[in-house]
Amino acid sequence: MLDRPDARELLLTARQTLLERLLPALPEAQRYDALMVSNALAIAVREVELDAPAAHRERAALADLLGATGQGLDLPELRRVLGSHIRLGMFDHARRDELMAVLHASVEARLAISNPKLLAAGD
Repeated sequence: MLDRPDARELLLTARQTLLERLLPALPEAQRYDALMVSNALAIAVREVELDAPAAHRERAALADLLGATGQGLDLPELRRVLGSHIRLGMFDHARRDELMAVLHASVEARLAISNPKLLAAGD
């Protein structure tokens, strides 16, 4: 068992401290920089929470999409094979909708981490 606080809790505490204690004490000229750091911490929290499950789902979806070609490959390898298959035109017609669904899910998962406001605005 890991000791507490874990990485997520440390990031949340750092962000809360920045926003509640440090930001109000900063001169106006430095507030924007502090808000950028706060945003980076929020992205890091979401990455800790969401990245592994999203990668697992993407890996499964790509392996399923690629069939036998994708079996036993890790996510970076699956992405490379998918790119090759796209360049070869293997998804131009019959399986285009299936490809688009997988790519759409992958982009949504990444946006949930990096820019959830944009993702919500698209709903």
